[in-house]
Amino acid sequence: MEAKPEIKEISFASLKRGSRLVVEIRSGKFEILVTGKRKNGLFVKVNTKKEEFTARMPGGFTMHEGLTPGVIRVAEVDKQNCLYFENLKDAETGEKISSKMRTRAIKSISLSS
Repeated sequence: MEAKPEIKEISFASLKRGSRLVVEIRSGKFEILVTGKRKNGLFVKVNTKKEEFTARMPGGFTMHEGLTPGVIRVAEVDKQNCLYFENLKDAETGEKISSKMRTRAIKSISLSS
């Protein structure tokens, strides 16, 4: 299996249904599958080591000011770029897990087909 090229930022506009992102944060890597688009955001299925869930990923995902909504960026020294999920539901049962969740700072992003 080839190593996927690492990217520094990716726009929600360039992602299509079925796009897969591998995101690395301090505690490890996880995969995001884009299942649909919504105004200024995405519908996603997230697969971590511990769980799999579906969620909305709003365009204003970051908790930090001055960053472009709808763009995922690798963390910089002066700013931590985090992913933000809303309305988390268990992928199998559809039961609500949480109303919102924010990841730790993003260390790397790769796009797989």
